[in-house]
Amino acid sequence: MKSNPCYRKYLSALFFVGLALPLMAQEPTDTTSYDELDEIVVTATRPVITATAEKTTYDVAADPEARALTLLDLLRKVPGVTVDAQDNVTVNGSGNFNVEIDGRTNPAFAQDSGKIFKSIPASVVQRVEVVSSPGARYDAEGVGGVLNIVMKGAGENMDGYSLTISADAGNRNQGGSIFGMMQKGRLGMTLSLSGGRGAMADFDIDMLREQADGFGLLYSGFMKNKFAYGRAQLDASVKISEADRLVLSGSWNIYDWSNRFLASSTTFLSGQEMSAYQMNSLNKGLNHAISAGADYTHIFRGDSRNKLRLSYQFDSQPNHGTSETVYSLSEMAQYPLPEDYTSENDNNMPQHIALAEYSLPFGDKHLLEVGGKMTWRNSTSTAEALDYRHRTTIAAGFASYSLTAGNFSGKAGLRYEHTAQQARFLRGAGEDFRANYSNFVPSLTAGWNFSPVSALSAAYSMRISRPGINYLNPYVDDLNPLEVRRGNPYLHPERYNSVALSYNGMHGAFMINSRLDYTFCNDGLTELTTMRDGVQYVTYANTLHQKQISLQTYANWRIGTKTTVMATITPTYVNVHSGNLTNHGWKLNIFGGVQQKLPWNLNLGANIFASTPDVKLQSRGPSQFVHMLSLSRAFLKEDRLNVTVMALNPFYGKMNVNMLQTGPGFTSRTTGSINLRMVQVSVSIRLGSLKSRVEQREALDTDAVDSSAGGAVPTPSVGM
Repeated sequence: MKSNPCYRKYLSALFFVGLALPLMAQEPTDTTSYDELDEIVVTATRPVITATAEKTTYDVAADPEARALTLLDLLRKVPGVTVDAQDNVTVNGSGNFNVEIDGRTNPAFAQDSGKIFKSIPASVVQRVEVVSSPGARYDAEGVGGVLNIVMKGAGENMDGYSLTISADAGNRNQGGSIFGMMQKGRLGMTLSLSGGRGAMADFDIDMLREQADGFGLLYSGFMKNKFAYGRAQLDASVKISEADRLVLSGSWNIYDWSNRFLASSTTFLSGQEMSAYQMNSLNKGLNHAISAGADYTHIFRGDSRNKLRLSYQFDSQPNHGTSETVYSLSEMAQYPLPEDYTSENDNNMPQHIALAEYSLPFGDKHLLEVGGKMTWRNSTSTAEALDYRHRTTIAAGFASYSLTAGNFSGKAGLRYEHTAQQARFLRGAGEDFRANYSNFVPSLTAGWNFSPVSALSAAYSMRISRPGINYLNPYVDDLNPLEVRRGNPYLHPERYNSVALSYNGMHGAFMINSRLDYTFCNDGLTELTTMRDGVQYVTYANTLHQKQISLQTYANWRIGTKTTVMATITPTYVNVHSGNLTNHGWKLNIFGGVQQKLPWNLNLGANIFASTPDVKLQSRGPSQFVHMLSLSRAFLKEDRLNVTVMALNPFYGKMNVNMLQTGPGFTSRTTGSINLRMVQVSVSIRLGSLKSRVEQREALDTDAVDSSAGGAVPTPSVGM
């Protein structure tokens, strides 16, 4: 009896979706005509969230809403990541974190993450990894951990090309992007281009500062922000041989921004008005980020665990900024005015990174990893009254050992980093200084698999945060008449220790990931604020003691084949103190979302993001509430055309802001509102296709077998 091609196609489909089932492939023995069989459809659902002791992974490619979102919008849905109303990004509650692109450090993202993430379409990202307990191979820098953005690629087992063209327009942003992938034999390339312009949410602010000596300040203002961006990234992968692979990459980002701030200020003493004036500030900036690198990997004896990796990377961040503030009196006022001031500065931070790492397995259970890394960083800042050079050299070495035995897995590692810093002031009031210090950074993870879909794990890690030039520079910055800042050259790195316990399980259509985390620091860097004569004086010190415990729980419930409900809830208790200052309390972060398949091939998404006030040493707040709706539909064969309508805060446009700051002898209360309402339409179309080489081989085999019968079975393409 001749093998039926429909039957072979069914078995191939089971194989390609990865269903690990004990299939008993037999020839059909019934007499039913195969021409009368209905089409067999195999559906496999992959989870959006997966987690281990080391990291949490968000599968962007599995989220249908990603087609219309920027990477910044998508990060609101990622457990452990928070994006506030002003596009500031925090990871595990900290704004100090490392950003990697495809596993390579990118310092520009860490400094201006919100701006750059807004310029990247989420549709070009494969997955987002939140590494909360980094191992020894990761840089020790970054209190919040590591945020690794993995971009889409064709894959070595594919052939062909795919080109996606997207455009979006709304009441705040307009832009477009082109994303292309190509794989031909041993050569693979990806190209990503994007650009646009827009305006951030308008911000109204009112501030009342009262001192114990009777002095007070009333401040009221309005801020508008505009921006334009462009981005280009090109990656090429060459499989030199079965054992050797070379990856070349380059990227360029540009961000042009401006903000206008109009405000009125009134000072008073014991209820009596002392001065009143208005201020008009205009700040502009043009930020660039350039990166280029080469990454070579050699695999020994065909074992992917036994490999050598050599990598080099160059980064540069030339930025230009201007600031202008003009003061004026209200009508009939006779008070003295602060002096108008203007400033212009140019900054850059070129950086060279060289990395070598080697992994060696011992049998099936043991793995040893060793490596070394050198970082050379030269920061420059030039202005009319200031010109300095800041050099940082970091030498690092690491080793780790991994064990896998049955259901148990564990990993222990140690990283050593030596840092040498030098600052020279060629012009200005700064003081030259040097700093040299070393850090040992241990890490440990252990896990137990109860079943293929249920596991418990524990982790310990240490993270450090080096003080930057703005914290170290002893120069007194008194350009702002209401605030004076001075750095502290005697600061040393903060050391944060974290212990975590995680559970991951899938029970039918319900999945849950939960992480209990305790973090403590006894030499944290804190901002110390005092008030004298209505002026706020700010400096920094390693006097912060902080303890934090949090329970992050993510749940995903697939109801039938059309509805998915997901939620992340993270309550956190914070206790901080420094000298006579202390603060403690609870904060809560909540994300909830529903994805619903509707008739006519429509997909509906609804999400909410909420948080209670943050707890810091001398302040609390603000809280936030954001909701988002999206409706999308795919058209044409293989869903090549996609149209999405997205609305941010459609029912509750303005978000109120309330903050409280206290210190020795003063209290400051800030209220305001941010208009977040936004509506946007996105359209994307995909051209070309990438085909699996296995599918192409099967197609050739099928043609050869069925040519004698006068027909061939068409081979479907795999769209990317």
